[in-house]
Parts: sequence; C-alpha cells; structure tokens
Amino acid sequence: MTLNEIRSNGYWIINGVSAVGSYISKCFLCRKLRRSAESQKMANLPEDRLEPAPPFTYCAVDFFGPWYIKERRKEVKRYGVLFTCMSSRAIHLETSATMETDSFINALRRFICRRGPVRQIRSDRGTNFVGASKELKQALTEFNYANITTELLKRNCDWIETNRSKDGYVRTVMLAKADGFLDSKGVRTRSQRRLERPIDKLILLVEGEGQDAESVPVEEP
Repeated sequence: MTLNEIRSNGYWIINGVSAVGSYISKCFLCRKLRRSAESQKMANLPEDRLEPAPPFTYCAVDFFGPWYIKERRKEVKRYGVLFTCMSSRAIHLETSATMETDSFINALRRFICRRGPVRQIRSDRGTNFVGASKELKQALTEFNYANITTELLKRNCDWIETNRSKDGYVRTVMLAKADGFLDSKGVRTRSQRRLERPIDKLILLVEGEGQDAESVPVEEP
C-alpha cells in the first residue's frame, strides 16, 4: 500500500519493495499502527467464582497485622482475619488475639455463625503475604492445619491450601485496603479482657467490663 501510494505520486523507486519494507520495519510508529490487535490470554475462572450461591459459600481467608492496642497501661498485639467471598468480593473481618490455631478456629466459628454455612475455604501457608511482617509469616508456619481441617469437616466445608501467589490476588487487594485503614486508627480500651470484635464494618468496637469501658456504637444501615 505504501509503495503504491509513492508510485501514484509519480515516483518509481528501484527495488522499492525491499526499500519500503526496510524503512517500515525500522519505524516504531509504522510497526505500531500496522500491528494486528491481540487478545489477552487468560485462564478460565474457577467454578467457585461463577457458581450461583449465597454470599460466602465459597470464600478465601487470610491474616493481616499485627497492630497494637492499648489496654490500660500496656500494649498488646491483635491480628486481623479477613474472609472474602470469591464470587461477590464481599469481605468479613474478624480479630484473633494470638496466632495460635485455637484462636483462629474461634474466629472461624464466629464467621460461620454470622454468615451461614461455608462450602469451601481457600488459604495459603503464609508464604506469599504481600507487605506482611516477618513475625506474621513465622507465626503462620506454626499453624496446626490438621486441627483446622478437622473443624471444617464437621461443618461439611472443604479447606484448600494454595501456594501460588496468583491464587491469592483477591485476598491481597482486600488486605491492602483493610490493613491501611486500621494502621491509621488508634485503638484504646480499659478492658483487661480480649477484644472479641474490634472490627465490624471497619468500625472498632471495644468490649468493656462494667460501666467504665468505652465503646463505639454501630449504626444500622
């Protein structure tokens, strides 16, 4: 086409095909405009992200933190547990006082009691936490996954462990939002008891003992 346009203007180039082809191959703009459109190569989504089901029937779980709260005059650590629905991207946040297996199972029970039965939960073994602290990674390696699996089998729920970072993309995006929000907020409580739910709709709730505890009410939508 380019060579014909040149000839139509009255110019005849000797060995024009090779000359024009050589020029076009070296021109970035020409190669960009002449390049055929390409399609993005993408694998099919897993069935648990496409199957019509109630929210959190298929979900993924991950940890974030720790962050520090003040109880009277001492500082204690608290960890966040993030559950995200694989189909709707909705999230549910719980707290874990420690990184022990029993503490996570308690958070899992609270999640199931509030959101209903769960068919499948995806997680990793703490090898691909983006921006997580070294302490968090080390604590996750001490998890007793056998006990967690046993607890889920009682509820007819499958526990799937993944080691590929791409499988944790959904969790990583949600963790970045939740972790950034919590790091910007100070948490204080006079209670000596464990904070059972400092996160609810990203609003901190403080559980107190008696009348001297401070709390933040949650407004119903």
